[in-house]
Amino acid sequence: MPPFTTTPEHPNTSQPNMAYAAPAPQEAQVPVRKWGSRPTRDGTIAWLSTAEYAKGALAAIVQVSFTYPIHKVTFRQQIHGQCVRSTVQTLRDETVVHLFRGMSMPVAQRAIAVSIMFGVFHDAQTHLLPVERAMGTPRILTNWAAGAISGCTEVIMTPFERVQALMQSPHYHDHFKSSRDALKECLRIGGLRELFRGLQPVVMRNGLSSGTYFALREPVAHEVERLVLKESNSAFVHTVVPSFASGAFLGAGVSTVVYPLSVAKSRAHVSLGGPHQSLCSLLSEVVKERGSIGGLYSGCGVNVFRTLIGWGIVNVVYDLAGDLELLFQPRHNKAAD
Repeated sequence: MPPFTTTPEHPNTSQPNMAYAAPAPQEAQVPVRKWGSRPTRDGTIAWLSTAEYAKGALAAIVQVSFTYPIHKVTFRQQIHGQCVRSTVQTLRDETVVHLFRGMSMPVAQRAIAVSIMFGVFHDAQTHLLPVERAMGTPRILTNWAAGAISGCTEVIMTPFERVQALMQSPHYHDHFKSSRDALKECLRIGGLRELFRGLQPVVMRNGLSSGTYFALREPVAHEVERLVLKESNSAFVHTVVPSFASGAFLGAGVSTVVYPLSVAKSRAHVSLGGPHQSLCSLLSEVVKERGSIGGLYSGCGVNVFRTLIGWGIVNVVYDLAGDLELLFQPRHNKAAD
């Protein structure tokens, strides 16, 4: 008669002695990354799309607060083709009240636009990563495509830019008392179509600039950190300096490349009523009015200075906000496993 033994599951139950086969360990389930989520510090998936949108909005508010007067100088040069000194003198003559006239609309527009830019990028990237793994495409191409999608999504903010342009133009200082008046006038003249005047240059500018920005943002920051910060042991410096340098370099470079599209957009946005002009028509009109192709770059110098500061600030605030977010994530307790 065979000896008896007990099983681990039932220690008090006698059964014939036989080889005990332990249950096969269940494979750890890999969390599925869903729309609007990304991995947390412990490897789990959290719904943090809201955080990405919030960080983008915060970065934009800080950016506009610092750079609005510079933006106004650039805008005036785009519209009138004046030199910097003449534009600054005109703004001085108009007093401080007019200098910050219409600022509420840019704050709202930039907060929502940059929020969409970062949030939609992360959402689009989430759905493009499986395609990247299946096709073996480079990560930089995935990021460019996700960035272009986020940039094109920003076209829903065109009405904000439209009203902002009308409020900043000196031609309408006595015509509109507030952004609300400008909005109502656009709707009265041509409805929603009038609010989206100049859509073609907006789509091209946003798609190209956002795609390039997101494709190169991290590689440029890593290269700056590798070449410049070898000797520094400060975590703060390793976060702020590469982040600011990456944002400043890409912001200035990309905005310079697409600057003629911004000029065409501004020209379209200060028009009220009449036929909608194509991109080629807008560009040729500016070149004819200013006498050369170089006229398309009137105000580009000030724009470079503004984007150097502005996009450096956006990058730094966004990354620092991400570090603060990480601090409040629960740590994974390995001792409890």
